[in-house]
Amino acid sequence: MSDFEAYVDALEGIINAHGTASEFVDSIERSVTELESELGSVREVVSTVEDGLEAADEDREQLHGEVADLDETVGELTDETAELRAEIEALRDERAAEFDRIETEIDSLREDVESFNELRRTLLDAFGNGLDVTPADDDTER
Repeated sequence: MSDFEAYVDALEGIINAHGTASEFVDSIERSVTELESELGSVREVVSTVEDGLEAADEDREQLHGEVADLDETVGELTDETAELRAEIEALRDERAAEFDRIETEIDSLREDVESFNELRRTLLDAFGNGLDVTPADDDTER
């Protein structure tokens, strides 16, 4: 009997702590239902996160494509810029050579004018003021 009393005491402790068997089962079922509900919410969150990750992956892939396109465009523009710089440098060299040629021609013309003026002075000195040649008279006689 003492074993039975110990068993009853233990059983009373369990019943006091957890209630009757049907109450205990009901409590477990409520807990399972709550866990299932929480699990459903977690699954929704995980699904939303997965959708977000898929969208982020698609965006990342699109951005990689756009960056690659931009890299290609920058490369093309860099090449074009180098070509334009070379053309500008060539034009600058051509213009400098042309300018030098023109300067040489101007210097030559100045020398010719100076030689002409010197010849004119020599002729005026040799013939005196007896020559009455004016540019207007010279143009009309010829």
